[in-house]
Amino acid sequence: MHQQSLARILLVVDGYYPAMGGTELQVALLSAAFQARGHEVQVIVPWMFPERPREELIRGVKTTRISYPHVKGIGALVLMVKFFFWLIKNRHQYDAIHVHMVKNLATVMGLARPFLRDKVMAAKVSGAWEFEGGLLDPALRERFPWSVMNYFVRKLDYFQTISEFTRERLLAAGYSDAKIKMIRNGLPIDDFKKAKRSRAATHDVVTIGFAGRLTPVKGVDVLIAACGELKKRGFDSVELDIAGVGRQRDNLGDQAAALGIGEQVRFLGSIDDMPGFMADIDIYAQPSHQEGLPNSVMQAMAASLPIVATRVSGNIDLINHGKNGYLSPAGDAVAMADSLQALIENAADREAFGVASFAAIQGEYALDTVLDQLNSLYAEKMAKP
Repeated sequence: MHQQSLARILLVVDGYYPAMGGTELQVALLSAAFQARGHEVQVIVPWMFPERPREELIRGVKTTRISYPHVKGIGALVLMVKFFFWLIKNRHQYDAIHVHMVKNLATVMGLARPFLRDKVMAAKVSGAWEFEGGLLDPALRERFPWSVMNYFVRKLDYFQTISEFTRERLLAAGYSDAKIKMIRNGLPIDDFKKAKRSRAATHDVVTIGFAGRLTPVKGVDVLIAACGELKKRGFDSVELDIAGVGRQRDNLGDQAAALGIGEQVRFLGSIDDMPGFMADIDIYAQPSHQEGLPNSVMQAMAASLPIVATRVSGNIDLINHGKNGYLSPAGDAVAMADSLQALIENAADREAFGVASFAAIQGEYALDTVLDQLNSLYAEKMAKP
């Protein structure tokens, strides 16, 4: 079905895995999909929590964790050294290495480049955080140790960008345009298309949904404040479903109760059935302060949902204001409430925006398209003598 060169692929996550974050979910999705196509796939990650085994199958894909002391500074250095020697020792087990965060382990890959000349080495710029306090931050990248890290990271073959924002910032940081490849996050669109329910224009309750980490950067407190604003405006038949876990969970519950909407806000915890979650809501909201390319927004679009989101990187790549959703300034609960109100009051717009969402997410965001693009990227260098 697919013209492809079979490869042995090593996917690297520089953080906890598995997790509900967009980067981690994307690696889980890609690893299983590549393996289903006949590639040999392995995932390697730091051993961050002892309750997880050193090796396990995640979605049927072998996942290996590298141990290190959990001591600030020293632990990171030990992890980097151990990863370096792991790459060299196991170099006959893979053809392509793709790290999905640009920080410590991406630096190690650049350092190992002279010893792995026959390997394809790629790094995905996964989110805006790399430019805000990370090694690509304009305020930091010329300073030690970020300058040294950038020196080695630049030695990698390719840099996958998932939004125009990430591409522009990489160019501004001096990365080679020839090495930058725009390959979006992939999505199994059919899974969400099949889960779409019939959203009757006359049903009384409108359900807003959010899925993601319950951390400050996601701005869930702003979304709850916006729902509190809707309550003040007399919208009593509005519910908010929140899927995800994180350190803000208790504070968010207290906030909802203080605003008088405790019974209208449901905290669902970590969920496995994202198509089912999307099928049970009417409007998807993404109140983040920064994003890479949010998987949850893509999933909502594949489920034919209208979107209300903040005007930040990633969101602006996916949402055409006034066509498939509304954008408002980050941190502005009143403006978000205005956007939500516009859709709550107009079922016809919800339906039309949902149709536009589905139309926009097809093509370059489809999982098969992304797999083909990545396979071509790996095969390009593999084919060279």
